[in-house]
Amino acid sequence: MDFVGTQNTYSISGTVTNAGDPLEGVEVTADGHSDITGPDGTYAIAGLTADTYTVTPSKAEYSFEPKSSEVTVNETEGNATGVDFVGTRVYSHTYPAGLTMMGIPVDASGASSMEDLTGAQEVVWWDPELAGYVTIGAPTPYVLARGYWGQFDAATEVVIGGAIVAGPVDYPV
Repeated sequence: MDFVGTQNTYSISGTVTNAGDPLEGVEVTADGHSDITGPDGTYAIAGLTADTYTVTPSKAEYSFEPKSSEVTVNETEGNATGVDFVGTRVYSHTYPAGLTMMGIPVDASGASSMEDLTGAQEVVWWDPELAGYVTIGAPTPYVLARGYWGQFDAATEVVIGGAIVAGPVDYPV
């Protein structure tokens, strides 16, 4: 007498949104298995064996909450549904070592200072009322559409969450 066994498989599914709207083109991975969200922001990773998986979304210029989720699928738990993520658009730029011009095209008005926002060791900015550059020492307040000069000890990647401001923007002279 011969027996043929089949292995049960499971799936993990959910939705990825940005500001309440579906976010298309997000790669969602679960330990080597993946799917990409469609226009409705949904994904479904199928063909999984019983196990615990770390589910992680990724898309260029976005950060996600939560960053990842631990999900268990098995005969008792069944498929995992509602494994949802919220994406936030981020600004990312690598500034070289030394003194460099920084323009932050992001409404990061909740930032405590330019030093905290960018990691620069020192920040100066042009003050049109004084017709000169100002260095007030840390902390330098963040002002949308202001140009800054930052001093970096080494090349530094700056990643800032917030709404990217689309032009035109009135930049102070």
